Amino acid sequence: MRSLRHLLPSAGSLIVFEAAGRLSSFTAAGRELGMTQAAVSYAVRGLEERLGAKLFQRRHRQVLLTEAGERFHADVSLGLSHIRKSAEDLRLQATGGHVTLAASTAFGSFWMMPRLQQFRDELPGIDLRIQTADRDLDIIAEGI
Repeated sequence: MRSLRHLLPSAGSLIVFEAAGRLSSFTAAGRELGMTQAAVSYAVRGLEERLGAKLFQRRHRQVLLTEAGERFHADVSLGLSHIRKSAEDLRLQATGGHVTLAASTAFGSFWMMPRLQQFRDELPGIDLRIQTADRDLDIIAEGI
């Protein structure tokens, strides 16, 4: 039985393909990824050869996904999105801890509170503590 490494295209070629498909441009994909247009074209051509399928219709200054390319792009985009999210979650867990913010009661109520759920959604590993007061705080003495 062949290993997964031999069955799947490289992660790099999938990242290049995703960007080129999303941007409909090898030049724009190269710019986003820090590669030349020629390097993007070469990576896509290699991926097409490996898969035995044409993924793009090449036109002057634009590339369009073929029907097979559209299907593959949807799967690759979803897979990369899951991998990115999982890596981000692990990184957040590793850097977890707590943050204490001190603010006036008005600022805490009117600016911070409406954004609290978004903060928790985006940074679930961080324990956020909000301390409000309408006086000057001694952050050292109060352990903030």
